Amino acid sequence: MEPTKRTGSPYLLLMVTMVLWGSAFSSSKSVVEHVPHTVAAFLRFGGGALALLAAMAIFGNRSVKVPPRAGRRAMTAGVLGVFAYNGFFFWGLSLAPSLDAGILIPVMSPVLTSSFLLATGREKTSRARLAGLTLGLVGAVLFLLGAGGSTHGNSTRLAGDTLFLLSALCWAAFTLVGPKVMAAIEPLRATTYATCAGAVLLGLLAAPDIPGMHWSTLPAGYG
Repeated sequence: MEPTKRTGSPYLLLMVTMVLWGSAFSSSKSVVEHVPHTVAAFLRFGGGALALLAAMAIFGNRSVKVPPRAGRRAMTAGVLGVFAYNGFFFWGLSLAPSLDAGILIPVMSPVLTSSFLLATGREKTSRARLAGLTLGLVGAVLFLLGAGGSTHGNSTRLAGDTLFLLSALCWAAFTLVGPKVMAAIEPLRATTYATCAGAVLLGLLAAPDIPGMHWSTLPAGYG
């Protein structure tokens, strides 16, 4: 299959992604204050899966056949980038401030991704890159030490920050497998497969908590 033609600046698209990703931290925190973190994650990506299925039905190229291996790879990516990442992320939000997520995940994800690429020889090492990785890692460690000290004996926030680090690890793994997925399948279809696979697993995780939900007591906008 020929590579998908891409238009526009990738850096502009990445900046838009960064803005959307960053805004999700505070908005998701407001949700887990009213519903269990498992339900919050499922509602977010269950709705996202339905929206993507609708988009694929309208805009997707139905004439293109997806190789089974490519489909499985996209769904595996969803296990990492949707299920595991958001499972840890929403759990962490129920224990720690969204500020911690907004600092630790964006910092540690590229650090972990670049560290793997450099360690495996996939990309070349440079002084500037090593300096950036070291600076990011030191900053994250200092923040964790400060967060741990601010709990005054309460380990809840530190546990949440640990879950954010696990989220960053999952996102780094998702980033590494992403290019292989995109090489064999169009972005919309790949994102739909990944989101649907992750949403199904998040639904299974949330299933025990859904019967206990009191939807009528939720603030306006959550029902």
